Amino acid sequence: MKKKKSLTVLVAFLIGMIVGVPIVNYAYAIFTKTIEVATGISIEVNGEKFIPKDANGKEVDVFIYNGTTYLPIRAISGIYESDIDWDGESQTVSLFKKVGGSSEALPELLDLVSYDTDVEIDADKLKKGEEARLSDYKDELGHLISELKKIDNDFDEAKYRFFINYYSDDGKDGIMDMTYYIGDKISTNRAYVGIIENGRIIKINDSLRTQVPNITFLSDGEEKHIIDRVDEFLKEREKINKENSNEKIDERKTQVIYDYISKDLKYVDTKFIISDELDGAIVEKTNEINIEY
Repeated sequence: MKKKKSLTVLVAFLIGMIVGVPIVNYAYAIFTKTIEVATGISIEVNGEKFIPKDANGKEVDVFIYNGTTYLPIRAISGIYESDIDWDGESQTVSLFKKVGGSSEALPELLDLVSYDTDVEIDADKLKKGEEARLSDYKDELGHLISELKKIDNDFDEAKYRFFINYYSDDGKDGIMDMTYYIGDKISTNRAYVGIIENGRIIKINDSLRTQVPNITFLSDGEEKHIIDRVDEFLKEREKINKENSNEKIDERKTQVIYDYISKDLKYVDTKFIISDELDGAIVEKTNEINIEY
């Protein structure tokens, strides 16, 4: 049974592995963050139960956060007979395939596409703790937008939303996620990640091109088709959700995600339900639906 609990994690040592969705946004920086997760998840490999352990043989948690299942990379590397290395200077995890007793590098897994920059940002003028549109902060983030347009000639700040997570006590070091949206409701794995040190963005990582250097994006017509299909789908889901409104829901989060690599369009509905059978305990229930388009 899944349990809900708080967990403090070192983000640099975690890789989210989603069934059918590639890994994105990794190897940026080390920071701690307290999140509420669902634990008690079992793993089977080729029909046999697998218990992940750290380098000292201690069992480690597998957990679900916002509909994504997170697995410890060091433990999972053993399944694939791979070695793992951590470079503290570049803050990068490297995997190596074992070949005849030696290790052969797998650069295609973690060959990070990154751009050096130097852009000052004023944290006091930016929205904290929630997502915001880049275009709403043209004055405050004008230099950053200019840098992004140098990287990508088609960069449109109106289609990106940013979220800043500061992890230093003085609020000058952190990570700035910039995610591309199709319309107003569809997030994607097309994203840039800004590394903030001492109030300046010193590096911009390109999450998607790290995985697929020659990735192609949707045309305006293809985006419009997806937007129309999602609007239609959400109206259908609203009727279904009303019909199932007898559940005691403590919290509910829904999102639509488009994956540029797999071309999947998914609706993710995460509910935290108050269970009468479990004396009022909160039970997480996540439903993922592929949207045909």
